[in-house]
Amino acid sequence: IIGLSDATALLLGIYHKTGLVTFYGPALATGFGEFAPLVDVTYACFKDVLAPQGHADYTYIQPKEWTDEMIDWESQVRPKRCQANHVEFAGHGRVSGRLIGGNLNTMWSIWGSPYIPEIKTGDILLIEDSFKHISTVERLFMFLRLNGIFDRVSAIVLGKHEQFDGAGSGRKPITVLQEVLDGLSVPIVSDFDCAHTHPVLTMPIGGQACIDFDAETVTLKAPWTAT
Repeated sequence: IIGLSDATALLLGIYHKTGLVTFYGPALATGFGEFAPLVDVTYACFKDVLAPQGHADYTYIQPKEWTDEMIDWESQVRPKRCQANHVEFAGHGRVSGRLIGGNLNTMWSIWGSPYIPEIKTGDILLIEDSFKHISTVERLFMFLRLNGIFDRVSAIVLGKHEQFDGAGSGRKPITVLQEVLDGLSVPIVSDFDCAHTHPVLTMPIGGQACIDFDAETVTLKAPWTAT
């Protein structure tokens, strides 16, 4: 069971109620309907994570380029313009834990319901969003801070924010997050390609992951799918 954005509610609800690992990753049309070469990167990761060869760990390969250019489906006749990719690792050493989260705006909408898993001490929190104004992003980050989430998690994976509206401030989501953390020591991987942007890397909700901040790698620990 795989999807992103609003599908977060289903992915988290199913995982919480059944223990079944679900996957935060590409949707059929928006993910696999993209032009090459971005769709090739999206599909390669999808295949490697959903149909792993054996029981080996899997280390994500960071895409060389990415895009959040918007082109209407009915008029798109070319690949979207890309820019060089850079994923930032802010921390030291190795952190391991259960990967949990998804689209933050959707998580907020089901918070306190029977369909969201408890975020536990040591979890690695995955969050991303799209088309949000900086004030909304700050509000959602502060919501997590006030609920003690940042006091529990061992690390944060912050996905790229599609078409972020910084209101002319020059600030980015990672800047806002660091301001909300206000000195709280939480290692962060920012601008990870697990969001509404392209390409999309598939990530197992409920699977175990390891982040090596010195080597700048994110690795899934086998097994994360049913055998």
